[in-house]
Amino acid sequence: MKPYLLSLEHVQKYYGETAVLKSLSFQLEEGAIGCLLGPSGCGKTTALRTIAGFEHIQGGRIRIGSDIVSSTDNHVPPENRRIGMVFQDYALFPHLNVRDNVAFGIGKKKEKHTRAHVSDLIDLVGLEAVADQYPHELSGGQQQRVALARALAPNPRLLLMDEPFSNLDVTLRERLSIEVRNVLHQQGTTAILVTHNQSEAFAMADQIGIMENGELQQWDTAYQLYHRPQNPKVADFVGEGVLIDGKVISEGQVETGLGLLEGRFSYPCTNGCPAKVLIRPEDVAHDDDSPYKAEILQKNFRGPTILYVLRLSSNERVLSIVPSHHDHRVGDHIGIRTRVEEIILFETKAAKMAGGLLH
Repeated sequence: MKPYLLSLEHVQKYYGETAVLKSLSFQLEEGAIGCLLGPSGCGKTTALRTIAGFEHIQGGRIRIGSDIVSSTDNHVPPENRRIGMVFQDYALFPHLNVRDNVAFGIGKKKEKHTRAHVSDLIDLVGLEAVADQYPHELSGGQQQRVALARALAPNPRLLLMDEPFSNLDVTLRERLSIEVRNVLHQQGTTAILVTHNQSEAFAMADQIGIMENGELQQWDTAYQLYHRPQNPKVADFVGEGVLIDGKVISEGQVETGLGLLEGRFSYPCTNGCPAKVLIRPEDVAHDDDSPYKAEILQKNFRGPTILYVLRLSSNERVLSIVPSHHDHRVGDHIGIRTRVEEIILFETKAAKMAGGLLH
C-alpha cells in the first residue's frame, strides 16, 4: 500500500454561521487520482479551495505529505504548498504561445533543462504540432491540455482540477477524461478533481467521494459506489435506479413487486426484515415470452437503447433499459423478467425518505 499524499481530517468550514463543510475526512494515496462528486452547492469546490489554501478552515486539519498545511492554528499559503491548479476556464495567457504558456508554470527559475522539460510536457499532452500557436488558435480540448501541461511544469506534489472539462462537448469531455488520466498516471502525479459529472468522475478517478450538503457520504471506487452504495443518498446520486418495497424471507431471498429476487445481499438483513431494494435499469430485462407484464409509463430514446419507466402490478415503478429496436408505445404492456445478481437493499427505516424513482 502506498503512503497517503493527501489527508483531510474532520475539516470544517463556515461562511458566517452556515456550515459548508461538516467534518470532511478522506485520504488519497500517492500517485492516485481522487474526485469529489456532487451537485452544485454540495461543498466540493469549497473543499478544493481549502486544500489549495485559498480558504482558511475552522476545524480539523489538512495534510499534504507529512506537512500539516491547514489547521485552526496553522495556515500554509497556497504558493508554499507545491500544488498545481487547472481551472475551469484554463486561464491561459493570450499573448503567449503554447510553449511559453507551459514554461510560465515553472516561474522565474533559470533551470538548465527548462526548454527540454517544456518540450517533454508538450509532447506528453500531444501538442508538439501546435507548440508555437496562441490560445485563440487552439480548440477547447487543446487549450485544456496546455493548462494541464502548465500545471505539471513545476512538478507539483499535488494537482487540483476544478471542473476541468465543463466547457467541452460531451464526446470530447469523455475522451479527454481518459487521456488526462493516462497522462497523470504516466507522470505518477497525485491529483484531485471536483465535478458534478459522473461519467467524468468514473473515467478519471481511482477514488470518488460523493458529497451532499457539506458531508462526505461515501469515499470509494466507482464500482463500489455503483454496486454497493452505503446509503440511499449515494444510491440516489450514482447511476439510475428505483427503490421498491421488499421483505426478506431468507438469506439471499427477498419478496418484491418484481417477484422473488434471489442473489447475494449487499448488506446483512435478517428474515422478515422490511427493506427498500435498489433496482437498476439493467436489472429489468424486456422479454416478450415472459408472463409477467408491466405498463410503459414513459420512454426515453437514447439511440442504441430506450429507457422505459414501467408500472408493476404492485403499482410501483421501475426502470428498464432495452435495445432500441424494441420500440413500444406509452401505454403498452410488455413482458419483463429480472436478472438481479447482487441485491442492494436498505432497511426501511434508513430508506423511508428515498422511496420511489431515484431519477
